[in-house]
Amino acid sequence: MASWAVSFSFFLRLGARLLAAPRRPGRWLGATVLGLLGCGSPRPGPELLALVEVVPAEVQPGDRLEILGSRLPSGETTTARVSFRGTLWRPGREPVERAEILVDDASLTRDRVSVAITDELLARFVGRGDDALHTTFVGAVEVEIPTATGMPVRGSVKQEVRIDLAPRPPRDAVADARAAEGERALAWLGVEASPGGTGGVVVERVTEEGPAARAGVQAGDRIERLDGLTVLGPGDLVPRPSAQAPVLGYRRGDQVVDAAVTTAGFRPGSLRDLVPAIAVLGALAIVLALRAARPMRFASWAELRLVGQASPRAVRLGEARSWIVEAVRSIVREDDGPGASPASRGWLAYAPHVVFVTVSVTFGALPFAGMVGASQIDVATLLLASQTALLLVGLATCAWSADRRWSLGRALRATFRLLSLAVPTFVAALCVVLRSGSVRAAEVLAAQAGAGASWLEAGGWPWTWNAARNPLVFAVFALGLATTLVEPDDTAREPLATRADRGLRPALFFLAEWTHVFVLAALGALLFLGGWLVPGLPADRQAASLGWTVVGTVLFLLKAWSIVLAVVAARWTFPRIREGLVARVAWTRFAPIAALVLVVAIAWERLRPAAVVELVVAAVVLSSGALVAALVGVRVARALRSPRPRLSLNPFL
Repeated sequence: MASWAVSFSFFLRLGARLLAAPRRPGRWLGATVLGLLGCGSPRPGPELLALVEVVPAEVQPGDRLEILGSRLPSGETTTARVSFRGTLWRPGREPVERAEILVDDASLTRDRVSVAITDELLARFVGRGDDALHTTFVGAVEVEIPTATGMPVRGSVKQEVRIDLAPRPPRDAVADARAAEGERALAWLGVEASPGGTGGVVVERVTEEGPAARAGVQAGDRIERLDGLTVLGPGDLVPRPSAQAPVLGYRRGDQVVDAAVTTAGFRPGSLRDLVPAIAVLGALAIVLALRAARPMRFASWAELRLVGQASPRAVRLGEARSWIVEAVRSIVREDDGPGASPASRGWLAYAPHVVFVTVSVTFGALPFAGMVGASQIDVATLLLASQTALLLVGLATCAWSADRRWSLGRALRATFRLLSLAVPTFVAALCVVLRSGSVRAAEVLAAQAGAGASWLEAGGWPWTWNAARNPLVFAVFALGLATTLVEPDDTAREPLATRADRGLRPALFFLAEWTHVFVLAALGALLFLGGWLVPGLPADRQAASLGWTVVGTVLFLLKAWSIVLAVVAARWTFPRIREGLVARVAWTRFAPIAALVLVVAIAWERLRPAAVVELVVAAVVLSSGALVAALVGVRVARALRSPRPRLSLNPFL
């Protein structure tokens, strides 16, 4: 511990000195050193607590886990921080090694530290939803207690801790499938067994020359462990996929025997093993179907529109310092007409920058909410606040008719049209809430966090996003961004000479409109694109590290900015919706689609297929999207480089 403290202190002083260096490379190096220290700093404080054991050995939802000790320094301190560091063993899954689960609000008394096994804490151990399995934790348990000096005192249980955690009962279909897999595991072992009254399974008969018989198992023995997993029933005897010779632990009288058994004759045979092949074949099938289907005409037209709009900008992009700046400026040029007043032009020049900075800073602070004790932020409040602000500004400015004289009837019509376009957004958000079971941002993210054994199954990988598992809902959410595709009715506009009294109303609505777009982009990244979850990193480990939280914030903002750039590309590509047709399009096209998707989402949640089925759907969606994006990107890039457009006949048209 002393060597860790000396090393940490040395590098901390080194980083501070480099950060204060007069030259820029030194400051960059200092910031890097301090950032690495924030990601992996040693645990401070002397080990002074006397901790004896952890009870009980088996816990269920709603129980309390007690860490017993003696003469703990409670005093004015009533809470402690508990760390579980070790390996998580689950039946049929690879073990999660070097797992670290932190509890910041454990209750402290003079002789014990008490941890409430809430659903959120239990999910960190056993997984979520249909992936939740009986888990055996094997490792170390440490306790840190804050003090008035700022240096916490800590201690650990000296012996190895084993805790068995049982999830809530799964759906009947999932329970039946696991029971069948357990029976297959017993048949593979060559035994007939029944559950033991105090845990394990009692062997009733052993098949000759079976794996169990070769391991020395006899009738009357009690099988208690498989590798590091405590066996509570037949379902726990399913070996992990990579196991060649798992260790079977059984008890005969007072003697405990550990013997290796071969996995020959047992193959898990899961649909999960076929996910890569299904993803490739599904993507090819979808792309071929699109090429032969009628929507290909629309796709070809959209591609030509995009190339036509992007071609004159390609020259400017080469001269511009940043293509993002050029894209934002293009928005201003499209909305800043020749008849705008000087005041409006001034507001329009700075409005995108104000919106960009304000919304980015606001949503960039969300990942740090848990560190400051503000983890109860919900997405419904953010969505309602943004939509209400847009409606109020639309009422005050007549929305897209801000160039005309204000009247109550015109303002009410504009507000109704804005509200009509908001229906798909609220329906899509409702579908996500139904899936996650909460409106809180933390729990919405938790529903998109992987909880598997390997690094490919942990954190916020794209195949765990709601956009991959529910692509139709994400498409409906995108319809809510159609406000930027609305243009005033040119035929209904009044002559320019009669619009001298318009003031700043067009600029105010422009600012409110794009603020709402940026807010929806951030909410879209949170609801559908995994928010600030870092791929490959467990969510609890990310939340406990300042450095990883910063990395997650950068990912979150990049996702939100990508959605905004997609909106800009849509403004370049698709024709605008005339203001007079907004309500008709919203209620005859958008609303029925949203209602249909809501019904499908409710039915999907009631049936709730196995997690592997959702994984297959996500893999096919991601593969198809990546293939389509690659094909379109290559064609657009080739068209932009070509001196003249190439015409080709589509044989399917």
